Amino acid sequence: MLRHSLAALLLVAPAVAVAGKPLTSGEFRNTAQTIEKGSFVLHPLFMPSGFGITDTVDLKFTALGLLAGPNASVEATLLDTDAFALSVEPSGSASWSLSTFAAGADVHTTVPLGDHRFNVSLGGGWSKFITVTTDDNGNILDTSEVTTLSVPFNVGFDLVSSDQTTWRFVAAGDALTFSKKPTVLVGANWNHVLGEKFRLALGVGAYIGENPLLPYADLLGWEPKKVLILPLPTIEMWWKF
Repeated sequence: MLRHSLAALLLVAPAVAVAGKPLTSGEFRNTAQTIEKGSFVLHPLFMPSGFGITDTVDLKFTALGLLAGPNASVEATLLDTDAFALSVEPSGSASWSLSTFAAGADVHTTVPLGDHRFNVSLGGGWSKFITVTTDDNGNILDTSEVTTLSVPFNVGFDLVSSDQTTWRFVAAGDALTFSKKPTVLVGANWNHVLGEKFRLALGVGAYIGENPLLPYADLLGWEPKKVLILPLPTIEMWWKF
């Protein structure tokens, strides 16, 4: 067993030791930079994959989301100087059954601070979905449309310790509902290049806000805490070609 473990380490070590393509701002969400022309970033799960069409325009999509329906966004950097960067990112999605639609646009800003970055994003979103009421035999009794609006915000700081490692600290929420129901998602993660193309992010995220169990206190038979702080470990992995 020990011999096999050592052999596996010897096989993996050279790949890990190889300096890979540097981590760039455009690989991360909610920055004002885009993926470089001709580069492809593949996220196999929940984060957007993307392709650099030009050095200032990229096309993104969520691979796992394609199981539910088409989705895409286009980000264009309008300004990128040593002191400030600005981009816009319209997006849209739908379900394959065409019962759900969503559209939105985000404005991203990035302020370089030496090798590091301060990022602020603000957007607007619209979504519509159709609900169907059926009887026990599956016959449709009624349909209704539900429309929602959102104003997502994201504030973050990227601590770039090397071209192979970036620490990210973020806070996100919805400005439209924040005054009535203050809720924020916070997170910190370590992003690192392993091998030539593979990237790994490990971190922790937390939901901080009104406890969603409060309306069900009578059903539960106990009084939940008004404010819920729920930390969770996070992991992401992607490739850059």
